[in-house]
Amino acid sequence: MFLKIQFVFALLKLVAEKLESDLPKTYELDDQLFCHVFDEVLQFNRELEQLLTGKTTLLREHCNLLGLFAVEPYFTRLRNIEKKRKTLKFEFEKMNSDFNFFRLDGVC
Repeated sequence: MFLKIQFVFALLKLVAEKLESDLPKTYELDDQLFCHVFDEVLQFNRELEQLLTGKTTLLREHCNLLGLFAVEPYFTRLRNIEKKRKTLKFEFEKMNSDFNFFRLDGVC
């Protein structure tokens, strides 16, 4: 069992190294690709935690994929994307509520 865990952590280290080398390339491209990479890593991390129940401390010590996004400039990029999404969502909801207001008044 111990050898299997060591093997998994060695594979995860390779994944982390590959992500670390590819992250600057995705950072330079569009927001959608950067967010997609982040979402995939987030989902992958969740699945790993479910598979390695009881060993999450070891997982975080040996392979912290989400930690790659916690450093500059990636963290700031994620924060700015989230702000932009919230603004767009607010504007959409505002526009939708204005439209519904007019419909309720019988104007449309």
